[in-house]
Amino acid sequence: MKKSIIISVVAAGLLVANDKVVLDEIVTVSSATKSEKNIEGVSASVEVVTQKDIDKMGASSLKDVFANVSGLHVQYGTFPSASSKSKSSISLRGMGAKGTLILVDGRRLGGEVANPYDLDRIPASSIEKIEIVKGPMSTLYGADATGGVINIITKKPKEGKPQINFGVRYGQNGDGDDKNKNINFDIKGKENKLGYSFYVNQNSTTPYTQKETADVYAKTPTGKAKPSAYPAGANALLSANLKDSYAEDVTYREDSEVLTYGGRLEYDFSDDIKAGVDVNTFKEERNGSYIGYFHPTNFNMGATTNKIPAYNVPVNSNDDNERLDIGADLEITSIEDLILKIRAYRSYYEKRNKTTAKYWADMDMRVKKHLLKTEWMQT
Repeated sequence: MKKSIIISVVAAGLLVANDKVVLDEIVTVSSATKSEKNIEGVSASVEVVTQKDIDKMGASSLKDVFANVSGLHVQYGTFPSASSKSKSSISLRGMGAKGTLILVDGRRLGGEVANPYDLDRIPASSIEKIEIVKGPMSTLYGADATGGVINIITKKPKEGKPQINFGVRYGQNGDGDDKNKNINFDIKGKENKLGYSFYVNQNSTTPYTQKETADVYAKTPTGKAKPSAYPAGANALLSANLKDSYAEDVTYREDSEVLTYGGRLEYDFSDDIKAGVDVNTFKEERNGSYIGYFHPTNFNMGATTNKIPAYNVPVNSNDDNERLDIGADLEITSIEDLILKIRAYRSYYEKRNKTTAKYWADMDMRVKKHLLKTEWMQT
């Protein structure tokens, strides 16, 4: 397993023009320039979604927030897997998932194949604000920011008495399908020099499916053919077992359980030295049924031992994923109006996916076999 430590150092001069500034009336952003600035002084196209905006939306996840923001497009089917029909990614300025960079508190998020990151994994209850920079930002962030950058700022400790929020949501469509249950809790506050914030979010969904027809083909020595028309010389058993089509309930929203939790501790060693540490994690399980591009059968191609692949066959997909983010930061006011920020963080992402043929017996398989059984880790 690879391990990587990323340390970033940022020094910026902060000019204080008026000690009586009312902070609620000033919106600052950091994503467009990598330094804190008044939004009116930033030349890029920037939109800020505040916590008040999120509360008005009644959103339970980041996907619900993005559905209410103009200029953002939630896309499905953006990577080469059957289950991509039910996994979402975001696009800015038409550049797709590969050109839209998502950050959490300035840290990059590692996603699935081709960079989508399912938006149900980030609870709305943990978000303080969202900075959306529309347009090319490759100079600051690299090639994966050609469409823009989305920086999700999570809730931080605040002075005063503990602030506690608790919410429960439940919903379903008119047919009683696609049920969504959400429970969230968060607390933040500061006692003397110690600040703290913690959150936990549980989101459960039942499937939303649509009936579709899987139009099956099998590979022949010279091309493809329907199972009923498969050349007897290549394999006579295939046409007797594998059907030309299957009526399948294709999943467009998965049966899922997503648990997200984390927190942050801050300590003021002095007026000039502050330190913090944060931990965030999620665990999820997702299940769905899809029409896969292909699946190997147990039929031999003629006299060879090569297995005949079947195309457009129904498959079941199961995801069991975990992610852990750990970060630490130090802020030092070295001289007047100059702040030195040092940050180190590590991300650990473990993904397990199993994709199996739904009608494995029709493919002459004695037991259910996995088309794909992937386990990979990202740090």
